[in-house]
Amino acid sequence: LICFCLTTIEVESMANKYDIILKRFNRKKLLTLCECIDFKNKKILLGLKKTGFGAGVYNGFGGKVELNETVLAAAKRECKEEIGVDLIECHRIGIMYFSFTYLEELFEVHVFYTTKWSGIETESEEMKPAWFSFDEIPYQKMWKDDEYWMPYVIGSGDNFKPQYFIGAAYFDQDNNMLNHEFKSINDDQKQIQHLLDGEYDKL
Repeated sequence: LICFCLTTIEVESMANKYDIILKRFNRKKLLTLCECIDFKNKKILLGLKKTGFGAGVYNGFGGKVELNETVLAAAKRECKEEIGVDLIECHRIGIMYFSFTYLEELFEVHVFYTTKWSGIETESEEMKPAWFSFDEIPYQKMWKDDEYWMPYVIGSGDNFKPQYFIGAAYFDQDNNMLNHEFKSINDDQKQIQHLLDGEYDKL
């Protein structure tokens, strides 16, 4: 079980406090995040956000899940809109919760990765894509939480293989990270199945 603080009050676990967490916020926003990865060459495609929330930082590709849209469909749509590629494969790998001192909504981010897509990544009004080697990921120009969970997505050491994970982080008005907790569930098949089935109250 994962322990984390989404507000100034500590939450005991993601499983038995799931409903309490949600009730602390007026709204919950569903979001997707997809990482485009070339494991053979140990590279990842990131995008420099040009406008809106998070402008000026590198990130994967994703955004808000629309009404009557599945998270998988949203992940594919966002990649198409932001960098012009069509995902051939898209694998769920994690879920993260983000909260902010200045927002009354909880961000629920569904994390995917892909190694197969068609089309050539192209700059859009929202994102400017760029390739980075695994050992040159620009964490200093990314959200502060990324360096804690990204290794689960790309792997580390001699084992560049994704790991299923869950986590959360809490930010202030200047987007400084006040608290965080990220955890691999890769060795727990039951937890992995809960993740894949969308049973987040059981994680």
